[in-house]
Amino acid sequence: MWLATAILALVSALAGVIDPGIYSKVMAQNLIPPAMAQDLLTIIVALILIYLIVKVEEKDTKLQLVIIGIIGSLGYLYAIFSIERIYNWWYFCYLGILGLALYSVPISIASLNSKEVWKIPPLMKWISILFSSFIAILFCILWIGSLIPALRTGQKIELYYSIYILDLAWIMPGFLVTAIMSLRNKSIGFLLTPAMYILGIFVIFPLGLGELAKPFYGMVMDTKSMIMSFVLSGSFILMSIVELFLLKRQSARVSK
Repeated sequence: MWLATAILALVSALAGVIDPGIYSKVMAQNLIPPAMAQDLLTIIVALILIYLIVKVEEKDTKLQLVIIGIIGSLGYLYAIFSIERIYNWWYFCYLGILGLALYSVPISIASLNSKEVWKIPPLMKWISILFSSFIAILFCILWIGSLIPALRTGQKIELYYSIYILDLAWIMPGFLVTAIMSLRNKSIGFLLTPAMYILGIFVIFPLGLGELAKPFYGMVMDTKSMIMSFVLSGSFILMSIVELFLLKRQSARVSK
């Protein structure tokens, strides 16, 4: 399932790079540069993911966490394509990636060795809990605030409504769940926290790339959005590296 997800993502992204016209009828003109930047990044990420999948072994728990995070980010990306109705001849491929991610991520989490006890140092534990909670609360406040005018008027949001759905129903609860599980000293919380950060990297970073790409298409770059994207994705990169480095296997639980 991992490999199928990576290959479908690679093929879909290559299709967008080779023929940008697949987006012209289904996207506003100002959304095509970010889509192209996303496709270029997806090609690189998919190739790395294929390499990791071939390399990973059952005992490589940390590497599995990296893979889970990347698979989750691909699921997020192509959920946007699916929900936003990017109807071209690759649409069923987008649905396939989304479906594979929706099944493979929970199966992968369930397959992690439950007999192993994982810990991180107390200071890092609290930093991680506060950071994850901050991200979840911040975006919940931002997105709910953005939705209130639509709730008052009943007017439908035509663009980016998928992000509200995915973030409020899936991503932000995920950050809160990992924070709560880490607070309770559960191994699964410590394990999934870096996977959530890796997912966050590939969700946020393409937004900055999209802004950088706009001048090449004669469009005005939103500098504030670009800086915020790179700062957040940089924070996720730093947190994921530190978490994976400090994450240690303590001992095996004795099963009766």
